[in-house]
Amino acid sequence: MAGLHDTSKIKRTTLDERALKPKSAWRTSAVAMLFGLLVPGVLLLVVPDKRKMLIALDQTRWHLMLLAVACLALAVLSDAGRLWWMCRGLGQSIPYLKVVQAIKAANSVSLVTPFVSGGAPCIVWVLKQSGISTSMASAAVVAGGLVSQSTLVTLSILIPLVSGISRAEDAFSKLLWTATLAVVPLYLFGVLVVLMSSLKIHRLERYIRRAVDRLSSVKRARALASRAASLLNSICLGLHDYRASFNILAMERPAVLIRAYLFSAGYFMMLFTVGYITLLALGVRADYLEVVAAQVLILLAASATPTPGGAGATEFGAYSLFTLLVPPEVVAVFIVLWRLLSYWLLLFSGSVAFALAVRTQAALSREDLTQNPEDA
Repeated sequence: MAGLHDTSKIKRTTLDERALKPKSAWRTSAVAMLFGLLVPGVLLLVVPDKRKMLIALDQTRWHLMLLAVACLALAVLSDAGRLWWMCRGLGQSIPYLKVVQAIKAANSVSLVTPFVSGGAPCIVWVLKQSGISTSMASAAVVAGGLVSQSTLVTLSILIPLVSGISRAEDAFSKLLWTATLAVVPLYLFGVLVVLMSSLKIHRLERYIRRAVDRLSSVKRARALASRAASLLNSICLGLHDYRASFNILAMERPAVLIRAYLFSAGYFMMLFTVGYITLLALGVRADYLEVVAAQVLILLAASATPTPGGAGATEFGAYSLFTLLVPPEVVAVFIVLWRLLSYWLLLFSGSVAFALAVRTQAALSREDLTQNPEDA
């Protein structure tokens, strides 16, 4: 255990300003946006009666679309509240606007990465700009993510039961309930794997400690062994801090988890209300809980799709479900308007937040190099 707590020789790293450029964020976002435009375009082309589709678009009540934008903004603020409470549970007072920026930047990264997997590292990176450690930020993000995903699973089961969808005999309800029962167990399994991995991470720490001990006793290639031991030592310390922070949130902060859960529920309900209001703007008065239940299933399925932001699976899934409720020509317009808000608007605004975060990180890196020129 000789080298386990000796971190004096661990060199601090700074962000390579060339690695993250605002132009890169815009370029990647443009590619994802083009991909997101392709599938709705195909759906518009396959609509049999394009005249009715144009009539539906012409009769759109745009003031309701502005209300949908307001709901989307409230959803982002609610999601930021979930993460803010996670950080607060660890004793970190991060400005709320900084958390909002982290959520928005993560939106853009998630929408351009397979399986919407890039958001969590992006949030950690942005939160670090407020002085929180990587381990603590990671614990807050993982714990907050588990709260968010458990909320989604709860809604996917609770809403069909409360609304009667699970007992209805129409084609829409049968398809929705069957698909939900097929998707939710797999999704829940993934949530449990992440939870157990975080709680049992001390086992990985033990293996790393053993490797550090062995490297510390190596006589040949001592310099290389020393660098490897130093790297493993820093990883082990990070895992230890992560486990301690995660256990605090999971075991000792029930009030924080409840608050985060409520903010998460508010986020999803506001997000799914966007789809309902979009249908209202097109003159369709569908059942609110049916629309929400359909979007829950679509979101669950899209998160398992290896396309940017679930593009493709989201549109075709929505087309398959909503054509059982409204005419196909209205569904095509609905998908275009709905994705305009839930995909393209989030992608554009998130890219702005990401570019601002890159600029902030570059300034922090220059300041760090100025104060510590020996690390240059």
